[in-house]
Amino acid sequence: ASLIERLSCVISTQDIIYRTVVFFALLLFQGVIHQMRIDTVNPDISNKEQIANNKQSTSNKMWTFALLGLFLIRIFPFLSGNYLYDEAISLSVYVIQKDNIFQIFRDYSMANNHFLSNAIYWLWLAVIGKKGLIMECLTRLPSLLCGIGSILIVLYHWRKFIGEKKAWLAALLIALSPVYSGFAWQVRGYSLIFFLGIALVAASLHRLRQMTVWNGLTVFLLSLLLPLAMPSSVMLPAAVGAGMCVAYWIATRKVSSALRLVFPVFIGVFLGGGYYLTLGSQFWASAKAAGGWDSFWKTIGNISLAIVFHCGIFSIGIPILLWQALQRILKAIRVRNIVPECDVLELYPSLLALSVIAVILGLLLCSIPTSHYPFPRVFLLMLAPLTFTVMSTDTVLGKMSLWKQIALTVLLAVLVNAGCDLYVKYADSDYSRPCQNLLVQRWRGRGIFYDVASIILAEYKETGEAVTLIDGNWVPS
Repeated sequence: ASLIERLSCVISTQDIIYRTVVFFALLLFQGVIHQMRIDTVNPDISNKEQIANNKQSTSNKMWTFALLGLFLIRIFPFLSGNYLYDEAISLSVYVIQKDNIFQIFRDYSMANNHFLSNAIYWLWLAVIGKKGLIMECLTRLPSLLCGIGSILIVLYHWRKFIGEKKAWLAALLIALSPVYSGFAWQVRGYSLIFFLGIALVAASLHRLRQMTVWNGLTVFLLSLLLPLAMPSSVMLPAAVGAGMCVAYWIATRKVSSALRLVFPVFIGVFLGGGYYLTLGSQFWASAKAAGGWDSFWKTIGNISLAIVFHCGIFSIGIPILLWQALQRILKAIRVRNIVPECDVLELYPSLLALSVIAVILGLLLCSIPTSHYPFPRVFLLMLAPLTFTVMSTDTVLGKMSLWKQIALTVLLAVLVNAGCDLYVKYADSDYSRPCQNLLVQRWRGRGIFYDVASIILAEYKETGEAVTLIDGNWVPS
């Protein structure tokens, strides 16, 4: 019975309602405390200005807490659910069984070893101990923090370039995304690479505004860490670097300056991706043994559907961005000697969108000869730059008020999330076809571990104790 209680971790509706009420109660209390501080007057400014600034600060903090609350409420049933099969492999083979953290980076026997993520979880397990594995929500805390960090970067760094209102909308898309919510909590590298992708977009914007040693070092480190988190993540720095280079060249017509701008990005990609070559034959063997899909159209269809579901009503801006990018490139080629009067930051979103789509299509087209295509989840991190690009373009939605855009975003997100959750229940009933796409890649609340434990309990209910030996190739625990 104790085993069942530990494995099931099914969160009741009452428990979720209770946590929601407590959250909003604390949020209200925080707002009241800030309102009480409004009377504090800064001697450098007038009382009215002080009150206005405090009200704005209070409002921003309350909305930030509310947005993070929506994100936590959305993923909490998954956060506290059973470990997935892939999570069990990562934890048992690449975290628990390693004597030191350096062994993680030299073992690529399976593609499940997301180096940087498993290293973080090795350190985290050293803090909470192996007994902490009983509480799934505690074990998954590093992935949760990456999700929270992604939202905060959008709110407080992207807003400097796309404006405060669009930053709130972008953060709302991420918090309620039916795609990202399926990965943000997993004990794997997906939440980490999304966080690094969000940070890389922010760093690239700062570098385009002004080249400095600091932002050059930042984009280098992010471009280095992304491949170390997952080898397929070289896609994002490559796309970001290409978008930056072309945008800067169109704006200035200086090839050398454009190459110097993106030099740290490609050096980071070269070093991070090149590390896997030092692993020798085990890297190539794991790459060949990795699973995937066998249909080009199914793969690209699922990726396209995931982009639409993630970006919601703002996805209608993607074709506009791609058309603008193609026009600007063709015009720049025709008139090479004339420097246009345009801002590189205005050119960047459309060219970034084009480079992201080009990288995705390029990778899929290169897979045609083998008819072995990557799992769509590999392309999750490409939603980070696409979120930025759709918020940077003015469409018919720009004429709507902020509240109407928020209402449409929330309504569509609720409908799409409900549809995905219904499909999860259908997919859960067939273990021979695990969820491997971008929209549904999770088991909610209970899964095969719970059922195995239920069978054991029914078989040995008279003794009250049971020991089971499970093949390591199936459930390595």
